[in-house]
Amino acid sequence: IAFLLFWHGQEEAVIYSDSQLLIRQMSGEWQAHAGLYLESYQMAKQLCVGKPISFKWIPRAENTEADKLSVDALLAVGIKPRRR
Repeated sequence: IAFLLFWHGQEEAVIYSDSQLLIRQMSGEWQAHAGLYLESYQMAKQLCVGKPISFKWIPRAENTEADKLSVDALLAVGIKPRRR
């Protein structure tokens, strides 16, 4: 969401994730009905309206570098991430 808040949409953006749920919901393949992240999902969808954004799924096994960066970022602010 932080990226979407500051990105002005002049060029196409591709958002990569190893979460099939995130990719399929944000690309419109699946609907989000309820849950802990529903409010964040709705905000992200609204921020994407009219912007050239696409979403691409990456298998977790091929996403080890990004996974390490996200874990390091969480640890830096005192959050212990779940281990998969």
